[in-house]
Amino acid sequence: MDANHFLDAAKAALSLKTDEDLAKATGVSRQAVANWRSRGKVPAAAQTQLRENYGFDYSDWAGKDVEAQNIARAVALHAIFKSASGSKETERPTMEMAALFARLFPMAVAISSTAILKSGLTVSDPENAMDFWLSYYDSGNMPELTDLCRNALK
Repeated sequence: MDANHFLDAAKAALSLKTDEDLAKATGVSRQAVANWRSRGKVPAAAQTQLRENYGFDYSDWAGKDVEAQNIARAVALHAIFKSASGSKETERPTMEMAALFARLFPMAVAISSTAILKSGLTVSDPENAMDFWLSYYDSGNMPELTDLCRNALK
């Protein structure tokens, strides 16, 4: 496993922009992540934490295309907003809701990514693929994602 690819895939899967964001997600300093990059190795404890806390499994992301990752993010957003639309909490945005969204989004992306990537479907036409996966979610075919969103918004 290439440490740089692993760290970049983790950031993409969790919708994180910087190594500092990834450091916060794994509970380490930004310098620790920089050290992983320079040494070419991510400690097993950090890999386990990403898998257990966020559902990130590198084997699901290794060599996968960017379009599939973007579709997974869109499905996660769709699921969160669809669940939130029935919640009284969403009548007006609050700091609490923003914090909840920040915590929920990476887990929702991980769940939708896993479903998309394990399907083995390739993304040759991103627009049609997006429509397919949104409809797939709306049809109740991702119960783990639905449950995550509903439970978080209770």
